[in-house]
Amino acid sequence: MFRLTCMSLLFCTFLSCGEKDKVLPSNKDQLQEQLNKANEINKKVAEKMKQVVGEVLPSSIYEKYKAKPILRINLIEPVKSRVYGKRSAKNKIIVFSDFACSHCKTASKELKARINENKDLVNLTYVFYPLDKACNPNARGKLSGYSCIGVKLALCAEKQGKVWQAIDFLYDDQQTGNVAPFDARSFIKKIEKELNLVGLNECLSSKWLEQRLKKEHEVYKGMDIPGTPYVILNNRQLSNVFKFEDSFNEFMKYFNSKENSKGK
Repeated sequence: MFRLTCMSLLFCTFLSCGEKDKVLPSNKDQLQEQLNKANEINKKVAEKMKQVVGEVLPSSIYEKYKAKPILRINLIEPVKSRVYGKRSAKNKIIVFSDFACSHCKTASKELKARINENKDLVNLTYVFYPLDKACNPNARGKLSGYSCIGVKLALCAEKQGKVWQAIDFLYDDQQTGNVAPFDARSFIKKIEKELNLVGLNECLSSKWLEQRLKKEHEVYKGMDIPGTPYVILNNRQLSNVFKFEDSFNEFMKYFNSKENSKGK
């Protein structure tokens, strides 16, 4: 119903639906000009409709997905353990994410929701990808000081078995972290209290964290990641279909039917 409504509105936008019939010009040249304009509008409507339909049809999403190159990802052991959903799920989504990125915050909630709705089909692995060259050799600049402190706190929380709580906390408090000047001391005390963590200051200055952060870098070594969130399904980049419950669910069913048919 939603798609039909959108399509109807699209036609109305171009063809002035609901307006009273207009008197056609009497001049033959003017009439031809009007007809030519109408034809151009109809062409644009047809192109737009084709685009809209293509964006919501599982088959179209699948074809675009398959056209993407296969990516080589080195999922090291500490990252393999960072899985949301059933570990036995056949399909694997990986998201490269930055805690200072507002789109990553939205994507985090959307992806977890899609996993909850498709528990038997797919799971989710987080890779921390701070867009700050101070803590990521792949990054070229700096998004926010929160990028580095965020990933370090997440890793320290992961060491204490609370990585998912930390991910949610760091995104929920993103606004605080992105406001300059950032009071790291108060923020560390807050996350310790909220998540019942201990010794974060010691962890943040530890050799363990330095080595663990290097391990995280190994996951995307040699990869060209244009930005975050960067979402991958079974080693190919996935479109934004994960943002929409119905479209994603339909796509996953279609995806599985196509992938399973290959083995027959």
